[in-house]
Amino acid sequence: MKVVKPLNTYRVARKLFLPNLVWCFSALVLIAALSETTHAQSFQWKLSAGDVFDVHMTQESTTTTEYEKRTTVQSSVNSLKMRWKVLESKGNVYTIEQTIASIATSSGNPANPGQAFSLDTDSDKKPTPKEVKLLSELRSLVGISFLFRMDRTGQVMSVEIPVETKSKLASIPHSSFAAAFTADTIKDRLKLSTMIVPDKELKPGDSWESATSSTEANDVLPVNYKFSGIETTDGKEMAVFKWTAEKPEESDTNSETSSLIDYTEFSQSGTLWMDVKAGYFVDCEMGSTVAGERLVNGEPINSKVESTTKMLIKKVIP
Repeated sequence: MKVVKPLNTYRVARKLFLPNLVWCFSALVLIAALSETTHAQSFQWKLSAGDVFDVHMTQESTTTTEYEKRTTVQSSVNSLKMRWKVLESKGNVYTIEQTIASIATSSGNPANPGQAFSLDTDSDKKPTPKEVKLLSELRSLVGISFLFRMDRTGQVMSVEIPVETKSKLASIPHSSFAAAFTADTIKDRLKLSTMIVPDKELKPGDSWESATSSTEANDVLPVNYKFSGIETTDGKEMAVFKWTAEKPEESDTNSETSSLIDYTEFSQSGTLWMDVKAGYFVDCEMGSTVAGERLVNGEPINSKVESTTKMLIKKVIP
């Protein structure tokens, strides 16, 4: 008789949280600047050396997995606080530093209530024996930073991992975080999360497309953008952008034991609000539903991930 082991909530949560963490860590590239005009607007980046932003990103997700005639439901909430600093503005290129300030994550599975957990790197709450290792690893990530260079349209040109960050990641025993924070991986995430704006003025209703590719996963993600126009919120003029992503042309899980994902459902869309006077995005919301099947060690796994992501941005200097 084949013994079916229960899914390890910590292992599943760690696999789900890691790519989301890297994505969130790179998502600040959605910030841009706006020059004011009467009709058409230019949405090129216009940042200055010394600009500093605090960003708080939260993501709530539910993952339903069918494997070996079992169905499991995993819910999680991830929170990431970051600081973003413009180190240099030279010509049309910006050098930007991003640093993790704090991380919080919680996860639960009704079928395994004993494996539910809630961790916060800022909390003094004593972790359970099972939580100690993961909390230690998360706290090791606090303070790490990387640099990237980007032109005024949002095109990422290069990524640099400081020696201090490499040393800190290498000091985390038996962790896959170091592999997740390589220059190539971060550049891929930046490319997949960047809104590259056309090098021209835009009018309400103007739209454009962008197809980003990744070396981390063998996929091409077509994204459609639209400038919806200007709306007033709390007395402030906000430029509103809408975007939708189409199903990747090809994708895999970057694992020797996993095959390509056969998508059965794919829906991703979002809205961004920019404070016209302040000149940067202050809010971003995204909804995503992705379902599909892949093979792991020859066994089919059907999974569906539904998530909502919200990012709030506050300029603190000057």
